[in-house]
Amino acid sequence: MDNLTWHNPPPSHSHHAPTNIHTIRATPSSDFWRTTTETRNTGNFLHCSNVRGNFKVQCFLNGVWTHEYDQAGLMIRVQGEEKWVKAGIELMGGVQYVSAVVTNPYSDWSLTPSFHSTALSSEHMLFLELERKGPVILFRHGFARSTDGVAKEALRSGEETLTMFRKAVGFADGIEAVDVGIVVACPKNSEGVSVSIEGFRILQ
Repeated sequence: MDNLTWHNPPPSHSHHAPTNIHTIRATPSSDFWRTTTETRNTGNFLHCSNVRGNFKVQCFLNGVWTHEYDQAGLMIRVQGEEKWVKAGIELMGGVQYVSAVVTNPYSDWSLTPSFHSTALSSEHMLFLELERKGPVILFRHGFARSTDGVAKEALRSGEETLTMFRKAVGFADGIEAVDVGIVVACPKNSEGVSVSIEGFRILQ
């Protein structure tokens, strides 16, 4: 996918086209988060602009999770700083969680346990899928060993059932075009979290 652009480019990013692997080191102390008193819009977002209609966006990911709130995953931005969703792995209390944040206009965060470690040194990767169906955003995930191509393709194709962990109803009501892509952030990490994103794609 050649039409990807950065909102807040990170210090380090490379893309290996034959395997479609993005290797990213996030901007230190960065985040996407919004409350009544604070807006953080400093995370790294590699995206395709003006995606219209229904779609699915998918990727596999793992990372070097060392600091509180280290995170990476997928993001859909509907209206700039005030309306967006992000989902992926997030570290809290030394534990990896599958995380979802819905911001409309303030951030609401939910967590579900990650049943496998997705550390870069481990054998598993998180598979993440966000689907837009009209005004609704569906959040799904699964796990596969990084070396198991058959299992990974079963997740990508839908042959293997995914776990739905959040549903944002009416989120994109009346909205046609959105920005869709990879998100990385690390609010408490002064060096920047390092992540690997594999197989990023948008299906329409």
